[in-house]
Amino acid sequence: MAKEESIFEQLRELESLGSPESPNEQLVPSGQRACPICQQPMISSVKQGVAIDCCEEHGLWMDEGKLEAILYRIEKRSQLSRKLAVQNTVRNTVRNERKRRGPFDEFGIEFD
Repeated sequence: MAKEESIFEQLRELESLGSPESPNEQLVPSGQRACPICQQPMISSVKQGVAIDCCEEHGLWMDEGKLEAILYRIEKRSQLSRKLAVQNTVRNTVRNERKRRGPFDEFGIEFD
């Protein structure tokens, strides 16, 4: 049970990493940033806990280090999901084995 708690704690920690606010927020508020190519206002959103800006014509724009932050979060979440899946598989296997053996098998009592 302690391992399960640590996985959930790690997921909570992952969610709290960094602020979705962009460093540019202080210079130019979200929704008022212009695309570096066409100068049209970009739409701001948060993906994987990281603030990004999107121009409909020219795609996504992120501050330095944001792509790495998104990729880190995706990889970390994937690792934690795999750990949780393995734990659930082990728990279900043990539970099924106990059901198959019956409640008295561990005491060496057999019923025909």
